[in-house]
Amino acid sequence: MCQLLGMNANTPTDRVVVVATEPLTAGERWLQLAPGELRVFRHGAPLVPSAH
Repeated sequence: MCQLLGMNANTPTDRVVVVATEPLTAGERWLQLAPGELRVFRHGAPLVPSAH
């Protein structure tokens, strides 16, 4: 199982992506990835938009 969290950091142009095996916090919306699913990011933004 893999969980994904995308969030703004310090300014609206900062982007952060956290990938973890379990949600690390309760206050943010985590997205569960399917087994074998691959997501590619560049500068904190997905290269291919999610179908979710």
